[in-house]
Amino acid sequence: MKEEKHIRKLRTLLHRVRLHNTIIINQNTMIDEIRKRASEWQSIFNNDYGHLLHPSYKSSRIYIDLINLIDNYNISEDVVETIYNEQLNVFKTFFNNQFINTLKETRDNKTVRVGSGVYHSNYNKIRYPSKKRSVSTWKRFYNLFPEQAKIDNWDGKTSDKMK
Repeated sequence: MKEEKHIRKLRTLLHRVRLHNTIIINQNTMIDEIRKRASEWQSIFNNDYGHLLHPSYKSSRIYIDLINLIDNYNISEDVVETIYNEQLNVFKTFFNNQFINTLKETRDNKTVRVGSGVYHSNYNKIRYPSKKRSVSTWKRFYNLFPEQAKIDNWDGKTSDKMK
């Protein structure tokens, strides 16, 4: 079912104003709190050059747009609060997922993490397979690096690095 246009606009405005950070509801309802902030901003805009001097001009305009939308479509307090809670849950989920460890372990050396190391000292060097690896592993390695095969005297079965 497609959401009505004014509800989508309300959802967007609530997300843009970031109500989860800015509005602390004491005893007022949410709409009353938004209305109070909109009137504060409206008084700044009525000043001659007040809106040009204030650093958060664009974000403050959203409060006025919110009140206009709520008044024009007679949106109830329950709908505003439901959408607010949905946006709050989205924000909390995003915020909690930011701190998940994104570093991946390498396969051979579990203590070394990808991207770690000061100045990336091993950045442009070839990483050889360990000596205990099978001959097919060494064949694949030398197929990837044929110049290295010549340097290491690779004859198809053994090389200087394998010994």
